[in-house]
This record gives sequence, structure tokens and C-alpha cells, in this order.
Amino acid sequence: MLRSYTKPTVALARASVSSRSIYTHPSFKLSDPSLLVSTGWVNGRPLEAHSGDTYNLTDPATNQTWHSMADLGVHETEQAIQAAHDAFPAFSAIPARTRGRMIMEMDRLFLQAKDDLAQIAVMECGKTLQEALGELGAACELMSDWCDGRASHSWKAEFRADHQRRSLG
Repeated sequence: MLRSYTKPTVALARASVSSRSIYTHPSFKLSDPSLLVSTGWVNGRPLEAHSGDTYNLTDPATNQTWHSMADLGVHETEQAIQAAHDAFPAFSAIPARTRGRMIMEMDRLFLQAKDDLAQIAVMECGKTLQEALGELGAACELMSDWCDGRASHSWKAEFRADHQRRSLG
């Protein structure tokens, strides 16, 4: 049993738009509102808090609540861990190159939705729009770099080759 957990941030997944939105800054408009969800996302499905509890997301600039999220806890965390554990054998059997293509598709979807994702980061974290766009760009670049180099080979073999202990002196 887990002893502590970190509250999740806004989940980014395709789902129906939540009715929990409370306040929205006038400039906060998503071209794809389905990117903003109010639940967790486990095993390809939305996950509400077992307790039914929610917590509010607050605009750091105005201190006004702008969205409400499911307050996921230990029970939901254990469900997510079990789902990942159950999925591991099948996922690890997928060839590395195919897994790399899956990550490249995620990269493509991130880039397609970057303006909306940046808007969410601005509202949730108080970042500037340029900072949020820069972080999303860096995340996409990291995914692309990983797929270009490591996904074409077995990660384990690549890890061993790249990370040998060497004396610094």
C-alpha cells in the first residue's frame, strides 16, 4: 500500500468536456476543449476518485478557481500501478521500433495541440505563454531525439553501451 501521493495535474486525454469548469479567464479558449478533462486516465479509460472528492485548480494570477479535478488518492494510484503492471508483458513484447513509432505519434499529437496545451499550462501554473510553448517544444524534441536514437535498438543494450563507469581522474 502506498503511503503518499502527489495530486495529479490536469490530465491530457481525449474525453468528453467536463461540466466542472467554474471560472474561465476571458482569454482562455481551447480550440479542442476535449483536451481539458476532470478525471484521471488509467488503462485507456477515465477514472473518477473512489471517494467522489474533487479539488480545484486556481488561476495563480487571480486566485480564482477555474476548473475542478477528481481528487485521486491511494486507491486510484494502486489501480494505475496494477494496470501498468498488467500491461507490461504485452507492451514489452512490442518491437522497439514500433514503440518508437508510438512515441512519435504522441509527439505529433502534442505538436498538433501545442497551443491548447500551452494555454492549460498558463492557467494551471501561471507560466507565460512563451515559457509554456518552449517547454512543450522541449518535451517534443526530447521524444523525437529518443526515438531517433534509442528506439531503433534495444534500450537495454544501448544503455549498457552508453553508460560505462569511467574514472574521472
